[in-house]
Amino acid sequence: MICGRPHQAFATQIPKVEAAATWTRARVQWMQGDGRRYFSTWQKTVDGLGNESLRKKAQKRLDTVQKSYDKVLTTFQASGEQFRGFLSDLNDIQKTLALDVTPGGVKAVRSTVSHANWNYQGVNRSMQTALKELLKMEQALSPEAK
Repeated sequence: MICGRPHQAFATQIPKVEAAATWTRARVQWMQGDGRRYFSTWQKTVDGLGNESLRKKAQKRLDTVQKSYDKVLTTFQASGEQFRGFLSDLNDIQKTLALDVTPGGVKAVRSTVSHANWNYQGVNRSMQTALKELLKMEQALSPEAK
């Protein structure tokens, strides 16, 4: 149901932000579990190579991908933390405006909106950094290394 109230349009967007935060938390959990096991298995394979030259090349490749992976994980973890503050602000704004859409109510949330915008910028930067690093990792893992 669409109503002419701007705060209701705003409120319909909050579940999308919550879904993005949930996806980020799930991705971090996967990376800390299954992702780490993948690298552990890869390391065991590299350690089992008899040819020293091949082992060194494989180790270098593993180290490069692992470093990129660690950056992605750290960035996703930071995004998850930033999402908490952002969502808290959004929910507080929603609750306040649901009760008071008068000019006074809008004025009351002004500083919280500013804080939410600041938190959004941090979340956005973190996510963009993670996505760029994921692209690097994808390229490093590509059979046609660039």
